[in-house]
Amino acid sequence: MVEGLRFVEEALSSGWPVELVAFAEKASGSPRGKSLLQTAAAASLPTVEVDGKLLAELADTKTPQGVVAVVRQKQTSFSEFLTPGKVPLLLLADGVQDPGNLGAIIRTADAAGAGGVLLLKGTVDLYNPKTLRSTMGSVFHIPVIQGMEPEAAAELLAGAGIQLFAGQPRAVKTLYEVNMKEPCAFLLGSEGKGPGGRIAALAENVNIPMPGRAESLNVAAAGAVLLYEALRQRGLRGDY
Repeated sequence: MVEGLRFVEEALSSGWPVELVAFAEKASGSPRGKSLLQTAAAASLPTVEVDGKLLAELADTKTPQGVVAVVRQKQTSFSEFLTPGKVPLLLLADGVQDPGNLGAIIRTADAAGAGGVLLLKGTVDLYNPKTLRSTMGSVFHIPVIQGMEPEAAAELLAGAGIQLFAGQPRAVKTLYEVNMKEPCAFLLGSEGKGPGGRIAALAENVNIPMPGRAESLNVAAAGAVLLYEALRQRGLRGDY
């Protein structure tokens, strides 16, 4: 379930399978809400008006905007991560536990033009309400696969010729000293432990210089730094 005017608008415009739009008078009485309901009607989607109190019970936010949508979960294949004519740039989340962090990772990957985000087994659920809200609609723009075994992910990356990098504070090389112009993916580990396991052993470790006194970066912030260094190396072209 997604809620709020902007989020439901994103769902309707993205081509995802929306099954139902429920709204309260609060939404239908605003120009933006009317436009949203017209879009749903034009797509022949079921819409139902419900009591404002009932919608507030359905909603997960404290101050709901009066509209929610039921959207079918989408099944994504790894082939969708590989766009013809584009050098792959991917993110892997390995045990990320905070839904806000995961949502921010997906949003940043979308902003940077990454090809997709792989959620390894043990990572927080993509469809957690807080995760969805934190993506700010990017969940509808970028392919995401969740629940993948690390061994299967490693096999897919190797088969596609994608180099895996992992952020490690004690790594000898900085992110500025490795070649990200070639197909690559970044492994982002859990907030407490960082990347680990057999898939981490396959990655080339790089560090993000931190001349200040902080011990580490937030995992979503680290992902953003890595992605945008790749973008810089590629000449800021999303279709490199």
